Amino acid sequence: MEGMPSIPLAGPAFGEVSEIAPGLLWSRLPLPYPPMEVNVYLLEGDDGWTVVDVGMNADETRAAWEALLAGPMKGLRFSRILLTHHHPDHLGLADWLSHRLGVGAWITPAARDALLADTRLYDEAEAEAIDRFCAAHELGGDVARVLKRQPNAFAKRVAVTPQALSILPLQTAIEFSRAGRFDLNIGEGHAPGQLMMRDRAGRFFLSADQVLPDISPMLAFSPLHPFDDVVSRYLDSLDEIESWVGEGALVLPGHFAPFRGLRARLAEIRLRQSRRGERIMNACRAGEVTIGGLLGVLSGRTPTPLETAFAVSETLTNVNRLVAEGRLRWRNTGGRMTLLAADPVNCT
Repeated sequence: MEGMPSIPLAGPAFGEVSEIAPGLLWSRLPLPYPPMEVNVYLLEGDDGWTVVDVGMNADETRAAWEALLAGPMKGLRFSRILLTHHHPDHLGLADWLSHRLGVGAWITPAARDALLADTRLYDEAEAEAIDRFCAAHELGGDVARVLKRQPNAFAKRVAVTPQALSILPLQTAIEFSRAGRFDLNIGEGHAPGQLMMRDRAGRFFLSADQVLPDISPMLAFSPLHPFDDVVSRYLDSLDEIESWVGEGALVLPGHFAPFRGLRARLAEIRLRQSRRGERIMNACRAGEVTIGGLLGVLSGRTPTPLETAFAVSETLTNVNRLVAEGRLRWRNTGGRMTLLAADPVNCT
């Protein structure tokens, strides 16, 4: 398309930047666990450069920033930091970089609330509720211990003072002198209040983790609210994105390389979601089953201890969608929760 930026052939090395278009830079930061890297973007405005996302509170991430600030970003004037959502790989270094650059960091209201919630350790009553949840779904004590430790693990990966973060007004577009005027929106399902941005000229869509080129994002799950149908909210968000963003836009995701073909990618994600639902429905053929009995269905293998929290999240969020559709139903027998196909036709 005439006037549209080309896609960079290769991502920048850690400590380097690639120019996507005048006034729009892309860099990558290392992570200590998969997907092993996270993208950051810089947009130039009259008041300086805006940084979108900052990476995790980890030594290798700080080292990459130091290389950037001593190298390709040396001498740049910065105006603000925008944090797309509350996950550690995107905002973990917010305090450190805010102090380093001398600028404030901004976040959506729901994302700041989620940060406060996910860094708060479970109290005794909540820990007991998680034990009951795991017992009801035949998940075992090891899974309960992993789930109860999640706030501890989360807090170690962030160095952020939530009260120091400014609330981003979503109703106000942001003008960048060369990249254009960007409207703001949020995408639900992966993280509460996740920030997305599109420029009004139709050239760019900063999708954060809502739309990724090679994987589908993990959807939000809390053992304290286990029956929340986040899949429906995620799919609804994809429909909104399809109507909000033009097909010609270059998608700038939170991980992996920028890409074109937004609608084709959305179709792939919807198809994957449908197939995951069918896998779970097919597991109903043998009769009643617990969440514990479904943990290997989506991956095709029994999860390792390190994968159990992820497996529980993936399984239950997909089950909740099927329950919401009326295809599965719960049976509570003395506190033991089992799933049944609401319509046997759907189990073929």
